[in-house]
Amino acid sequence: MTAKLPKDLSEQVFEITDSGAVEDLLAEIAKAVSGVTWKPVGGIENNVHTIEVSTDPALALTERPINGIDAVLDLAARERGATAPTPHVAAQQWYGVSPAGLSAMSDEARRSLAEMLQVTMLESGDAKRPTIVIQDRGTGQLPDDFPKTLLSLLESNKKELPHVMGVYNAGGAASYRFAEYTIIVSRLAPSLLNGHSDEIGFSIVKYNPLDPDRFKSGTYEYLAAKDGSILRLDLAELPDLPWGTYVKLIEYELSRYSRAAHEPKQSLWHLFHAALPDPALPMRIVERRDDRFTSVRGVERRTVSGLLYLLSRKGTADYSDVREIDLGPALGRVTLRYFVLNEGRDPDAYTTAKQGLTITLNGQRQITRDRSWVKRVLDLPFLYKRMVIVVDGTGLTNAAKRSVFASTRESGVDSPEAQEIIDRVVDELDQDENLSELDEQAKHRVLEDAQKTTTKKVKKQLAEQIGAFLRGEFTGGKGGRKRKKRRRRRPHRPGPGPVIDDSAMLETPNTLKILNDPVRIEPGATSSLRLEINAKNGFLPKHSDALSVVLGPELAEHVSVASKGRLLGGKVRVTLQASPEAPITSSTMSVALVVPDLGVLLTADGTIEVVREEDTDEEDSRTGGEPNIDVNWVGKDKWTEFAPEWDEQTVGVCNIRREDPSDPTAITKVEWVMNTDFASYSHVIEEKHLGEDALARFRESYEYPVLLGLFRQRLAEEGKEREADDEGRTIEIPDDYVRGEQARMARAVLMAMEPNIQVAEAVEAEPVGADV
Repeated sequence: MTAKLPKDLSEQVFEITDSGAVEDLLAEIAKAVSGVTWKPVGGIENNVHTIEVSTDPALALTERPINGIDAVLDLAARERGATAPTPHVAAQQWYGVSPAGLSAMSDEARRSLAEMLQVTMLESGDAKRPTIVIQDRGTGQLPDDFPKTLLSLLESNKKELPHVMGVYNAGGAASYRFAEYTIIVSRLAPSLLNGHSDEIGFSIVKYNPLDPDRFKSGTYEYLAAKDGSILRLDLAELPDLPWGTYVKLIEYELSRYSRAAHEPKQSLWHLFHAALPDPALPMRIVERRDDRFTSVRGVERRTVSGLLYLLSRKGTADYSDVREIDLGPALGRVTLRYFVLNEGRDPDAYTTAKQGLTITLNGQRQITRDRSWVKRVLDLPFLYKRMVIVVDGTGLTNAAKRSVFASTRESGVDSPEAQEIIDRVVDELDQDENLSELDEQAKHRVLEDAQKTTTKKVKKQLAEQIGAFLRGEFTGGKGGRKRKKRRRRRPHRPGPGPVIDDSAMLETPNTLKILNDPVRIEPGATSSLRLEINAKNGFLPKHSDALSVVLGPELAEHVSVASKGRLLGGKVRVTLQASPEAPITSSTMSVALVVPDLGVLLTADGTIEVVREEDTDEEDSRTGGEPNIDVNWVGKDKWTEFAPEWDEQTVGVCNIRREDPSDPTAITKVEWVMNTDFASYSHVIEEKHLGEDALARFRESYEYPVLLGLFRQRLAEEGKEREADDEGRTIEIPDDYVRGEQARMARAVLMAMEPNIQVAEAVEAEPVGADV
């Protein structure tokens, strides 16, 4: 005879929102069913290390809606006796999701799908530890199956189900660590009963610290009837969604995302969009803490469709591209999508500074690189903060996935395969000249009214100190090195930028032209073939398979298409890759666009040349000359242009350029932007009442040591970042720490220059703010 809670206690399960209410319920349950017992989760006494795999409560929480999506997909699979190669294909076949993704669907269609999965924020009494409910209308589970499903650990529940999202993670059990209690309720979908009783199972998970004098750690346990069986609820169906699984995380640690669920930052909206760039199905987030947040009126509901949906909305990005990169038979392929947010958008409302690049599997975040990494490897110091890069790794081979993805979404595997994928992504981005143009435009806007006051004397002093590191358009003071041509040159003045308007383009194109003939490529390298096709932007990649490149017999076996881009404003970039054994020769090249259904048959002919690495520049002179140095001063009207945003505690910034792909360690240019309204500097200027000439002399004396200090600090930061990259780990150098060290250095210079002025007291009153 299975134990069943009376109706009043069954209903109470769905009403409690804090740990005190859970403890009261447990006392009532023990009396109502003549005693209960606690069993180890997963049947493993020593389960703490398996459950506590995650250090990030936000990412652990994300596992719960992923489980919900999987349950909804698996319900359709079991009802049909079918499977699908990926979760996204399953969503297309069984739930009518557009092949172009959730972004291509109407709001009404997405809201309708989102009704099958909802995440609700409830008041617990602690603002940083809300109670969170995750409920799906998926398969659900029979009560007797709980120990092998909902309360299991290390079970192979999804290994043979390609149509579900979860594979490479510890699953929803990771969330137990961050909740005071976890309530789990489930009802098997009626369509799957097959003669079984229609019952609702119930349990509670808690952490038992055990006796610290006897045990090194505690254990996670679940509530069961006295005979060890799963308790039942006296209800016909679940609230809100009649069947499926209901998980309530009591007082969940969610400090960083505990704002009202629908707010753009520090909220469930922010978390789920960033952690699920491209979910197979949407979900609904519900906010019920209306007494806590004045912005909440009653019950607020929002539909979460993923980061790619947000980025694809009209007016969000100034520029974007999508490219499928062929990595060869051993690795498979990845899809690269990248976006440059327009200046009216707050980048932190889409991802945090820790997520400049994201590699996903089945639409969920797996590996990230921060914005500083993007800035460093792409050399885009004025654009990087507005860039969002998403790499879909679903198309990798199974062997490659094992070599790349780890069992936690907090890091990836440090492997040659992972590095090759990242290198290819960086190469694709590096070849996009539009990014360089946009970076130059951003720089021009920041420095449009900047003051260029640095004298030749200061530049010469800097050259003597940093010439050993430098080589650029000018010769260095010492340590000159041979320069090689950079594949991508930055203009001195920005051009008009990429053209994305397709209003003058045709639905069915009638023109195909090669824009860079001949195409030159080096053995073992990549190069861009640029085409003009007078079609609407959506024509590619929709008809990407219809675009082909055929080479003559001299190079047909040595040069292949690595990726094709998105058609923007009538232009598209195709990446060609040459094998290391490619001969130094030329060959014919034919490009064809063939779409029989549209009557499209367009061709263009050109030439491709495999060339040796060019050494066109002579050895730099090792004596005299001025290195490529640029210094600008800006005021508080430009503070918002920087990331993190400047304030009166900011000294300035140093950008080190490395624009030679043949020697990535070589510095080709150093740029400083200095803050005229740095509080200590402004204070000294005001105290001294300097005239124009005296101000120029004072600034010259201040510039040299401070510019050199910023340069050396940036070099040290880069060294730590590269060391971390080489070791396959991430490193965080907090912005407030860097800013504070710079301010202390600059104040020391000012105090040495003006010992009679109390420099430090002018700025100590207001601490530097931390990046959140």
